[in-house]
Amino acid sequence: MKALAMTARKRWDDLIPPERRRFATRLKARRKELGLTQAAIYDKTGIAISYISNLEKGDVNPSLDIMASLARALDVDLTHFFDETPKATD
Repeated sequence: MKALAMTARKRWDDLIPPERRRFATRLKARRKELGLTQAAIYDKTGIAISYISNLEKGDVNPSLDIMASLARALDVDLTHFFDETPKATD
């Protein structure tokens, strides 16, 4: 049963658009770089922890408002999630 779940997850990962995968990867990396938990992001943004988790897995497609809120909470420019060389804000 576990192998089936892993296979299903792998197939789903193959379907995630590269932009959403990049967003998810950079969101999680920046959060960890700052030493923040998902609960801390919730405290800063009001975005549900379960939704943050789904964002970091690439399972949901965030709105521009959500992405902007996360960028402010993580002290990065919105382009950080998409640029080839992301930068923190000054």
